Amino acid sequence: MAEHVAGECGAVLIRGVNWIGDAVMTIPALRALRRSLPEARLSLLVKPWVSPLFEKDPDIDEIISYSEDFRGILGKFRLSRELRNRNFCMSVLFQNAFDAALLAFLAGIPERIGYSRDGRRFLLTLPVDFDERAKGLHHIDYYLELLKKAGITPKAEAPWIFLDLEERLRARRSLGD
Repeated sequence: MAEHVAGECGAVLIRGVNWIGDAVMTIPALRALRRSLPEARLSLLVKPWVSPLFEKDPDIDEIISYSEDFRGILGKFRLSRELRNRNFCMSVLFQNAFDAALLAFLAGIPERIGYSRDGRRFLLTLPVDFDERAKGLHHIDYYLELLKKAGITPKAEAPWIFLDLEERLRARRSLGD
């Protein structure tokens, strides 16, 4: 699947997770997506409190804020219309919620990859079974396994965050004490 998509897909929507610790665990999977789809535009849809984690990440081309403006059913339709206008050809849903699959479906994204849980199987074009093996995986491996089942060969690696020089110096000062 990844080989097919890589040649034809110009824009990929990634539905990130809602919590910072979990978001860190998706970083190796994001790197694997970038390596697999080097020419694609990778857009990450995340809650506003998660987005700073990815602001300097060169593997992400765009961050779309899933803000309170999109609350409720009308907000979902507004956001799905905005996403539809961006012509995404694939979505990778790291977030397991029904909402993530519904948005990708309403946005008309033709390929929708995610774990088949929370009653969303019918909204996915590539539902990945959430089996006993997946349940026991470390979070990093859980997201990498999703990509593997979608035909993307991931490389296991530790997550790291891109910081500018001032942020690194500030962290060293804080941790030095």
